[in-house]
Amino acid sequence: MNISEFKSGNLRKTNGYDAFQPNKMDTTYEWTDRELTSLQEQASIRLGELNAFAHLVPNIDHFIRMHVVKEANLSSRIDEHRQIWRKLCYANRTCSLKSVTIGER
Repeated sequence: MNISEFKSGNLRKTNGYDAFQPNKMDTTYEWTDRELTSLQEQASIRLGELNAFAHLVPNIDHFIRMHVVKEANLSSRIDEHRQIWRKLCYANRTCSLKSVTIGER
């Protein structure tokens, strides 16, 4: 099958909501676009590099858990600042949260 003929799925009404139902991808696809081939090769190289780095880390699962905890901690701090700002805005009724930007990450 030519990849330009591929349809990713359909939108269906389910209980009053639109739901995306993906099509199965159990066929072999071909493409003739050289740029797409080049991008696929670059992605494969990058995945190989990532895999090599994963082998350098002694316990990759521990490393990933530490990163997730760090990001969760940062996220909770941002949410805490937003809650404090909301309380101040509610008390003063003079400012809008939409005009506030929380610090850069």
